[in-house]
Amino acid sequence: MSIALVVNFRIETMDIIKDSSFAYYYAAQAVTTAWTTFTVPIPAGLAQPSWATTAQTKTFDQTQCAKLSWEVHGQDNPVLKATNTRY
Repeated sequence: MSIALVVNFRIETMDIIKDSSFAYYYAAQAVTTAWTTFTVPIPAGLAQPSWATTAQTKTFDQTQCAKLSWEVHGQDNPVLKATNTRY
């Protein structure tokens, strides 16, 4: 079964972790089950969440990088919510 999903590449930096704003940097990428290489330009390809206030947003500083992750969320992928399926 082939399914298209949105996967978020996420970076958390120490300044964001220390101030507990949770306004991480991310790049959303549509993917399928086919093996594909993706390039995320840093910092140009990164955004901060739309819910982040001006006080929470930061200027990206690569020397502050602390956590990297790939995430699949139900809110970005309605098919996961509709089928209650795990992939």
